[in-house]
Amino acid sequence: MKKLLFLFIVCSLFTAKLFAQSKIDRAEWFVDNDPGAGQANLLATYAPAVDSINSVSYSLNLASLNLAPGLHSVYVRARNANGIWGLAQFKQFYVTLNNGTLITDAEYYFDTDPGVGNATPVSISSISDSASYSGGLNIGNLTP
Repeated sequence: MKKLLFLFIVCSLFTAKLFAQSKIDRAEWFVDNDPGAGQANLLATYAPAVDSINSVSYSLNLASLNLAPGLHSVYVRARNANGIWGLAQFKQFYVTLNNGTLITDAEYYFDTDPGVGNATPVSISSISDSASYSGGLNIGNLTP
């Protein structure tokens, strides 16, 4: 049985401004293959429309997608109140076969991978074959 060992998606960093003075009225997501703007899975609708999306929290049941083991990408995009879609932003994740391997450590980085064990460590509450993290990430050194 396929089991997602670790999924780390940072939606709280997803900030979208499509055009000056535009407001966002819809956001959607998809995995790997783009079905076309407006055809993906609904993430959120905003009525009235909002200036930006500062934080989105959404649980995905990736097991129901029957993804093959390997690297995959989850994409998120937003539409403005004029019906114009922005570019999709993505995060990558791995699906592996459950082979009894336990997760003992986790880490994160932005943009450039500094190598295994050299990124910012994340505290996990227990050693298990899966892990999740909800908490703050240090974004102080990121440029706009």
